[in-house]
Amino acid sequence: MRTPTRALPASPTADPAPRDAEALFRSKPIAEIRSIEASTRLDIDAKSEELRQLVGRSYRDLIDSADSILLMRSSCDSISSNLSPHRVLPLVPLLRPLTLALPPRPRPRPRPHICPCRPRQVPR
Repeated sequence: MRTPTRALPASPTADPAPRDAEALFRSKPIAEIRSIEASTRLDIDAKSEELRQLVGRSYRDLIDSADSILLMRSSCDSISSNLSPHRVLPLVPLLRPLTLALPPRPRPRPRPHICPCRPRQVPR
């Protein structure tokens, strides 16, 4: 046995009555059914246009992003080619003065030898 299904209203002001075709033909006159069909088609067309615009905007954003990525790549390639002759300088001598500027680490104080068999003396 077929159970009737409810579709969403065609528009926010539309009657929230069941949209099952058989129920509509039983309860509504033909003129009202044609009116419902026309409003539903208008809603479908509006949603289709909204979807087209959304997809178009997303596509344009994607193309703009791809163009930006290509510009970044060419900039990076240009910077790399400009820096490559200067890479022969070793970096280690540049870092050595930084390590010499640090203060020497303090040496730990020697701890007195404590024998476990003698009682420990507390300094005064």
